[in-house]
Amino acid sequence: MDKDILFLLPPAFDVAGEGPWFCPDCAPVEGLLASYPTLKGALDIRYVARFARPRPEMVALVGEAHQGCPTLLTRAKPQSVAAPEATGWFVIADPGPIARYLHERHGVPRSRADR
Repeated sequence: MDKDILFLLPPAFDVAGEGPWFCPDCAPVEGLLASYPTLKGALDIRYVARFARPRPEMVALVGEAHQGCPTLLTRAKPQSVAAPEATGWFVIADPGPIARYLHERHGVPRSRADR
């Protein structure tokens, strides 16, 4: 089975020559990756090369509507979160639902925010 693909912005990036910046939505997901290193082997983690859209690698996989970061793509239909389907991938595009799915699929602890 294909590995789930996780798209993130790099931990520090420039926008129009200004920066460095960080993505406040990607940072919690980076925290999960740092806290649970087994995820790094379980996921295909891809850092988006550019902040500006279009983001060609993402568009090629799931279309123009799904270019935000963080985004997790999975072939397995998630049970714990709503995820639209695009070109055979289910798309999870928010840090909270991504964390819930990582709990469901990979057994990382749940967030207290989900109680």
